[in-house]
Amino acid sequence: MQTNIIPEDGYSVIQLSGKLDTDTAVKVDAVFSQTVELQNHLLVDLSALRYISSAGLRILLLAAKRVQQKGGKIILYALQENVNDIFDISGFSSVFKICKDKESAIAALKD
Repeated sequence: MQTNIIPEDGYSVIQLSGKLDTDTAVKVDAVFSQTVELQNHLLVDLSALRYISSAGLRILLLAAKRVQQKGGKIILYALQENVNDIFDISGFSSVFKICKDKESAIAALKD
C-alpha cells in the first residue's frame, strides 16, 4: 500500500494505491488522521487501489466521521470496477459521495 497526500487550496487529495486490508489499515488510518488535522475537506483518489477489505472500508468510515466532526466533506473518486463492486455490495456506495474523476469530485466539494 502506498499513500500520497497532495495539499491543494481548500482541500487535500489522498491517493491510495495497492491493497487496503488488515495489513495496511493502521498505516492508512494514520495518514487520514494526520491529514484531517490539517484539512477539513478530503478528496480520495482510488484509481490505483486494486482491493479493499472490510478493514479498509472501516478506515474510510472512520475518516469520514473525523471529517464530518470538523464540518468538512470527504469525496471518493476514480474507483476501479472491482473496488466499486465492493462498495455497492457492502452498501458503502450510499454512505460516501463517489465521483468518476477529480474534476467532478472538486465540483461536488463546492456543492
